[in-house]
Amino acid sequence: MLVAEKDEVREEMVHQLGTAVLVPVLIGSILLLVAVNLVLSANLAPLRKLADAIAGGEPESLAPIGLADLPDEMLPVADELDSLLLRVRRAFEREQRFIDAAAHEIRTPIAAVQLHVQNALRARDEDERAQSMREASAALKRTTLLAEQLLTFSRLASKTDLALHKPVSLVEVCREAIELEEPFLTQRGQSLGLSAPRDQVVEGDPFRLQQLLRNLIDNASQHGAADGDIDVALGGDGKSVYLRVSNDGAPVPDDEVEHVFLPYYRLRSAAVSGAGLGLSIVREIANQHGASVSIGRKADKQGCVVTVAFPLSAVTGKPRPAVMGEPAS
Repeated sequence: MLVAEKDEVREEMVHQLGTAVLVPVLIGSILLLVAVNLVLSANLAPLRKLADAIAGGEPESLAPIGLADLPDEMLPVADELDSLLLRVRRAFEREQRFIDAAAHEIRTPIAAVQLHVQNALRARDEDERAQSMREASAALKRTTLLAEQLLTFSRLASKTDLALHKPVSLVEVCREAIELEEPFLTQRGQSLGLSAPRDQVVEGDPFRLQQLLRNLIDNASQHGAADGDIDVALGGDGKSVYLRVSNDGAPVPDDEVEHVFLPYYRLRSAAVSGAGLGLSIVREIANQHGASVSIGRKADKQGCVVTVAFPLSAVTGKPRPAVMGEPAS
């Protein structure tokens, strides 16, 4: 026996069944989307609050954001932003201090050049004019040196031109620095000697290390005794490799030893004027090479001895005999 239904009845049943299945799914999907949006909106509210706080700040303001009632998940983000703003603010303050100090320091030598040139223009005879021009030339050299030191110190402090370190022969560094500095010391009647029984190879920037040594030699010359001796020594004591520069001048007073490494600091008893940046540059270069700088006296408690000590971790290879001729003098 056969049983049959009309097509209209079948279509109506399929329609009813589809409606019964799809309507709850659609309603559930809509409710789920609404619930997800509400949850996301509630959870993202602190993020929007943080974004509004950043966007609403003054362009020149670097004050911490300091939002309260943030969820635990947002605290690391806010803390890192505050830390970044603090570092940026310190960098700006450092640059502002540098600009202010540079403007103050460079004003004096420029004024001296201007004064000597004016004196030359008003000179009554050739001898007086020549003397004024010599003084103007000396002041111009001091200005040039100051500008170079300011630029060097700024680059070192901001670490904008760090080079990749490589093995560097300290004997070669000493030779090149002595070759460049010896003519100036000869003019001052000073002798320059090198003692390096063994070469030492360290990881570093040869140009920066040469700058370090030239600053030490120039500082020893400026503050050393007229017609005195300046000695450069290279060696090691099993714990570190040292580069040492000494002179015959007056020792640095104990209460000023740490101050001499501060930018623009000058010894109270200094007989010569300078920018007060030489030893600051030395310490900054040493820090970038993992080395330490110390100031002491000779065995007779006179003179000044500046020692740059490189840790053994910075030394590459074993010490080898230095292939040298007679010490420079």
